Amino acid sequence: MEAANRATGASMSGGSQEHLWMVVLYEVEERTSELLDRLAALGIDTSEASIVRVELSQVAEAAKAFGAVAKPPPKSVSPRARNAVTGAVLGSAVGLLGGIALYASGLFHLTFAAGLFPHSVVAAVFGATAGSVIGTSWSALRKKKELRSVATIPPSNRDGFLVAVKMKPQVAEQAEEIARRLGAKEVLI
Repeated sequence: MEAANRATGASMSGGSQEHLWMVVLYEVEERTSELLDRLAALGIDTSEASIVRVELSQVAEAAKAFGAVAKPPPKSVSPRARNAVTGAVLGSAVGLLGGIALYASGLFHLTFAAGLFPHSVVAAVFGATAGSVIGTSWSALRKKKELRSVATIPPSNRDGFLVAVKMKPQVAEQAEEIARRLGAKEVLI
């Protein structure tokens, strides 16, 4: 990223010096003017500086495109499927134990199955089915609740201001410190 932001002059035999570009992101426009004033006081030529108003979501997308932001690992299973499987496992365990207890007490007898094993399998399958339905419903209710809570959050100001200033490498560290003290969200040199 740093190499993309460097602007080099001619070779050393040509006599030009190397310059860096510092790009700073602020949420408040007034900070950009204050930064340029302080950099000018430091001896940096700010006549070629650029200020651009951007949407902060665009800045995040651009940073992702350049690889500046690490991508989160992909989830292997959706929350809904995870809840359904968890419900099925728990439901089958509860159904199995409940079916065995009901069969042993004489309250659960199926006409088409004889013995403990067929009764316990039917109870486990019934429990798994009921558990997966409950797990899926639980996931849907939680998602609906999350969407409701997100909808009640008032939208914030999503605008930001990018400042790009060309400078000599010797003053880059001081300039970055000034930018950060002024509350920069991001500084790239």
